[in-house]
Amino acid sequence: MKLISFFYCILFVIMLLVSVPYAISIDYTQVSLPEGVKFRLGKGKINDIAYSPDSNRLAVSSSIGIWIYDTQTGKELNLLTDNKSSVNSAVYSPDGTVITSVCSDGTIRLWHANAGKLKTIKISGPDEIFQETIVIYSPDGTTFATAGAYRHKTQYNKSGTVRLWDATTGILMATFTKHQRTVTSLVYSPDGNTLASYSSRPKVVYLWDITTRQLKAKLEHKLKNIYSLKYSPDSTTCVTFSIDKQVHLWNTTTGELKQTLEHTDQVTSVAYSPDSKTLATASTDNKVRLWDTATGKLNAIGIDHTDWVTSIEYSPDGTTIAGSSRDKSLYLWDSSTGKLKVALEQTNVVLSFLFSPDGTTLTSRSHDETVHLWHASNGALITTFRHSDKIHNFKYSPDGKTLAIWRMDNTIRLWDTDTGDVNTTLKHTDWVYGFAFSPDGTLIATGSRDGTVYLWDVEKVVGIK
Repeated sequence: MKLISFFYCILFVIMLLVSVPYAISIDYTQVSLPEGVKFRLGKGKINDIAYSPDSNRLAVSSSIGIWIYDTQTGKELNLLTDNKSSVNSAVYSPDGTVITSVCSDGTIRLWHANAGKLKTIKISGPDEIFQETIVIYSPDGTTFATAGAYRHKTQYNKSGTVRLWDATTGILMATFTKHQRTVTSLVYSPDGNTLASYSSRPKVVYLWDITTRQLKAKLEHKLKNIYSLKYSPDSTTCVTFSIDKQVHLWNTTTGELKQTLEHTDQVTSVAYSPDSKTLATASTDNKVRLWDTATGKLNAIGIDHTDWVTSIEYSPDGTTIAGSSRDKSLYLWDSSTGKLKVALEQTNVVLSFLFSPDGTTLTSRSHDETVHLWHASNGALITTFRHSDKIHNFKYSPDGKTLAIWRMDNTIRLWDTDTGDVNTTLKHTDWVYGFAFSPDGTLIATGSRDGTVYLWDVEKVVGIK
């Protein structure tokens, strides 16, 4: 009996030794994948996902570092880590050669996208407690700016600091310290020559010259807490508005106030025409106004609504203005005359809307969890997507042929914008918090609270329900 027991023990050990190398050799990126998924990516707690500009790489920010994957093969190319802190987010430079990461220990790290770490930047001093940060690249990718919230160890009040960095070397180019509170807005001008920053104290917008690294101008004409800070497409003007029923247009070279656009009630939204010649404004007096940005002259007032106009946007070609109202309607105006083209009545309040990349289609999401597709030219309804669960957000594919809608039921549905049919349902086992099309539109990356990142092949997932 003892001999038989000994035999089975030896047999068990042999089987274990044989099976361990096999288990180790199993590619975890391919095990038990949902249909249509190319790879399972990421290890540790997943915080963020980002594609490289050429779509060939995916950076997965996690609690143990940044995993770099080949999007075609799913192969792990690198793990960028110092084994000290979690990576909250990461972004590729516009040319794809550098990855900038924001870490939980109060540092920003610059990594060579292929070779590994370049430089670690400590953005909080020895007597400061790091709170949060904003990181943005200049349009040409040569610099990046950070804005943090810092609190001295012996003081309660937070102060805001803006720093300008060389995107290639990671060398600190300038430090801007005018803000006395957390910096809440940080924006490059479209031409990349100016950086605008704002905090609640002092209530001033500072314009910083990127070339001279000096304060260029400050915008402080009776500013209250501003709700929006935008540049005109041609970079010559900066627009701000707050609770004071006024919209201010500022010269970005001198900081002089160019125009003050008076309203009879609080302003809710502003939008520049693509040629920068017209500014559309919406307010709680139920009106949309079109202004000449050179003279400040009121060119047109849109038709009165029965409730607030909450948001407005120009179509990509600038011929149409779309606006949503609390009266459960979506409106299309002629951008030249301000005349109403059509009112798109819906059964519930419109929460958000967006134009397709080519501007031919307008998509709206309502409070009753329906999504409508409309012809932007005449307002004709193309189709309606109905959902039983709460919608988190939606995005168009780069070619505009697919609308992705992700919901609180752990799924993302891909809809064909021509037919209105559901092409695919992408599923996770927990809430989906991250979603992105690759720049070329061939892949979809999804991140979930279940700790997984899936990379989906768009062609292969079509038809999966």
